[in-house]
Amino acid sequence: MSMSPEDISVPMYITLAVMQVLPDDFDPTSSPGYLVARLARLLARRNDELLARLGVSVAWLPVLGALRQGETLAQKELARRAEIGQPAMAQMLARMERDGFLVSTPDPDDRRARRYRLTETGRACVEPAVATVRDANDAIFGCLTKMKQRTLVALLREVSSALGEDAHAERERATRRNPRGRRR
Repeated sequence: MSMSPEDISVPMYITLAVMQVLPDDFDPTSSPGYLVARLARLLARRNDELLARLGVSVAWLPVLGALRQGETLAQKELARRAEIGQPAMAQMLARMERDGFLVSTPDPDDRRARRYRLTETGRACVEPAVATVRDANDAIFGCLTKMKQRTLVALLREVSSALGEDAHAERERATRRNPRGRRR
């Protein structure tokens, strides 16, 4: 029985296309994407376990780093620096403020916005958190020579940059299609 393209659903079409491209002996656990994603989950879990002793989450590190010099920043800027969406940043900032790591004040330039700065508790945890993550990275990546570590970092930055450029281009295309940023 022969099928025309109209008879094939999109998921089935994608599956058939992938089956034609991938060799029969393809092992997903040997693909770079799988290995990087797995390593990221393992590292996040390990760092969260270690940082929990300080009452800190690994997700908080970009905020702690951005505010460590005593700056007061808006949620929008913190989200940009952490490379996460504003709704996720709002939830994180609310938890950090609730737990006493941050304090917020009204933004004098935008009455709808708030600006955040570290409390004494927040400032006191920055250096121990950085040291904890640094020590964990040294232990985890200690199996690699310093040269291999630098090479790994360079390769990861290259791939990350390429993905970032792709994401930026996609956001630009979406903005051109929907210039007011409204959801459809």
